[in-house]
Amino acid sequence: MRSALVSVTPNSWCQNMSETPRLKIVLVDGSNLFWRAAMGFPARIIGRRSEDITPTFGFFALLRAGLRSIDAQKVVLVFFDSERSSNQNRKIDYTYKNNRFGDLSHFDQFDHLIDGLNMCGIRNYVCDDYEADDAIASAREGHRSHSVTIFSSDKDFYQLVDEKTEILDTQKKKDAWIINANWIVARYGVLPSQWVDYRSLIGDPADNIKGITGIGPKKAQLLLGKHVTLDNIASMDSDPGPLEGKVLDAWDDLERARALLRLDPTLKLEQSPQLEPTADLPIAAKICEGLSLLREKK
Repeated sequence: MRSALVSVTPNSWCQNMSETPRLKIVLVDGSNLFWRAAMGFPARIIGRRSEDITPTFGFFALLRAGLRSIDAQKVVLVFFDSERSSNQNRKIDYTYKNNRFGDLSHFDQFDHLIDGLNMCGIRNYVCDDYEADDAIASAREGHRSHSVTIFSSDKDFYQLVDEKTEILDTQKKKDAWIINANWIVARYGVLPSQWVDYRSLIGDPADNIKGITGIGPKKAQLLLGKHVTLDNIASMDSDPGPLEGKVLDAWDDLERARALLRLDPTLKLEQSPQLEPTADLPIAAKICEGLSLLREKK
């Protein structure tokens, strides 16, 4: 059965893991992986009933490839959005993620993902009242004594990167799958702690956040290199320069963008699972055979 996310603090998860401190925690953005499988998998996979099962097959193929790249004993937890997950953020801005409509037929296979994960003994969560991103941020906060890998191509997670938290993005070239603080600084010229302010300035097309007109990556780097945070600009005593003036003129929009981009690490997560190392995932074809989506090879 899938698990809901309410009521028990993440810190109780850590207590269950105190005897196995060398385990790596892998928090999988299941919705992100499902979307990649449905929209970007390199080949179409046809099932035993002549139906297109690419979203399911691709999900487990991508999941296995990513997990196999992590050379450590690991506990894997998979998080999914529900249809209601974005409702809270749409109260802040009704246009939030309104650019994500299109072919949603792959959601018909969602139950296959849950059944396959359960079959493989991988704990999974469907987030009904908030986004999976916030649940992942909260789970990461509950595992601060362990190394954490967040498996996603969503750049919102860059704000969580630190000495014990890395991102696994298998959409990149293989030698750049692991994203750490040094990579973010080298690529974007800002620290992970500045990521929310940076994206508020330049915008986030994936979430339909528009950014500030006239401020692109270079000017955002200059502003944050000089002032560190947007709040420091708002509280400066001296007369603002032209760029600072743009920030102040757009302050309400920036505050709204930051509220949308900032992940919430304080959610209370239901159930305190006995976390043990996750077994290696079978190949996608075997999982699909177990789900009766492919004929078993004799």
